Amino acid sequence: DLFASLGISLSDAFNMFACQAVRDNGLPFRPTAEPYYSAELRKALAEVERGETVAFDSIAELMADLNSEDDDDN
Repeated sequence: DLFASLGISLSDAFNMFACQAVRDNGLPFRPTAEPYYSAELRKALAEVERGETVAFDSIAELMADLNSEDDDDN
């Protein structure tokens, strides 16, 4: 279903994988047990899932918020 949704057959997908592996002289991806997310990215994703996001009506508001965080760090 995945490959059909991309408009290719399983055979086409395998051939594309094999050709890329030959070009890369190895696997065309880094095998991992699970996706790698940095601690910072995991924290940000969790905040989004909890609805802890901030919206701004203008770039000026965004910049004021960003600059206020800089002031808090000093």
